[in-house]
Amino acid sequence: MTDVSAIILAGGISSRMGVNKAELEWNGATLIEHQVNKVRALGIDDIIISGYPKPIEGTRFAADRYLMKGPLGGIHAGLLAAEHPHCLVLSVDAPLVPTETLAALIDPHIRCSNNITILSHGSRTEPLMGVYERRLGSIADEILQSDNTSVRVLFGEAGLSTFEYSGDERLLSNCNTPSEYSTLLLYAAR
Repeated sequence: MTDVSAIILAGGISSRMGVNKAELEWNGATLIEHQVNKVRALGIDDIIISGYPKPIEGTRFAADRYLMKGPLGGIHAGLLAAEHPHCLVLSVDAPLVPTETLAALIDPHIRCSNNITILSHGSRTEPLMGVYERRLGSIADEILQSDNTSVRVLFGEAGLSTFEYSGDERLLSNCNTPSEYSTLLLYAAR
């Protein structure tokens, strides 16, 4: 993983949760600490956090250049700050995604020289569990200056490959509401 940086997306206003999701406790750590530890376990040493400015040892904060532009704003900030050409993007609120799955996602992305490779399962895709090339920062910049700043616009501009996940789909769940957080806590107790 020497050519891979990690971008952990921890922005957003957490309106459905009511508190900052990055600081929720789960399995003995906050969600942000959990995701940092996960990418460290992959051997990634360049870890960029977008949307959460509090210091975490061994990470760097990248402020969005375009505020209130959603996940693409955070991805863009991370791409501009990345030291390596390949960037694993992972949202803070999906702590169950297995480390092995992320490693399996990175390998074909690099081998096939893709611009973007995201996790898919069945008919669903997970844009915030993917690998993006650092060089896409300039394309993201142009999109962020337009009216439609969806990550999917970047897919149309840069091209998209998917990596099919065949494991338990519950492990890809996001934690956006108090009810989903309660489910996550139950999952940790197993």
